[in-house]
Amino acid sequence: MKGNYDALFLILFLISTPLSHAGGKLYYGTGEGAGVKVSIPLGEKNSFRVRHVVDGDTIELENGEKVRYIGIDAPEERKRVGEAWFYDPEPYATEATQENQALVEGKKVRLEFDRERRDPYGRLLAYVYVPIAFLGNASYDGEVMLESHEIFVNALLLQKGLARPLLVPPNVRYADRFKTLALKAQKEKRGLWEERKE
Repeated sequence: MKGNYDALFLILFLISTPLSHAGGKLYYGTGEGAGVKVSIPLGEKNSFRVRHVVDGDTIELENGEKVRYIGIDAPEERKRVGEAWFYDPEPYATEATQENQALVEGKKVRLEFDRERRDPYGRLLAYVYVPIAFLGNASYDGEVMLESHEIFVNALLLQKGLARPLLVPPNVRYADRFKTLALKAQKEKRGLWEERKE
């Protein structure tokens, strides 16, 4: 019986205590990245399952809606010539798409909207959050681990250097945060900012 109480105590302790990894890779419960505290309420509101990842900054939901991530621009995998599309990936386009797939494809995501709900192409515009497993193998920086146990996907792609900031008023809620993350990725030569040998 004592073993059951020990397990219950451990679970309650973990739920009530922020965690941090000495290597600086896993933070839980701080949500303080880029000097801005962000608190996201839990709940199913604006929660949808992702059917398909289109590319590094666009997804398709189960209901058929396409969602364009606000505030970021990932490298393109395809180019349009006339009415046809051709596979001609820009540097890190494949990596951005694969990271986005690993994060959200087939999973439930929460959408947070800004001032405008749709772009001129009819796509929803959103900040995208995906839940993390409480004791999973997360290796994300504290800048994107929020108090709601979600990964802020837009921010993570910037942090990993797999997208650039794309600030289009009036949808600029996290503009400063995104600029800071991109500058840090550039300084640390991550992803798009990596010095490549030709």
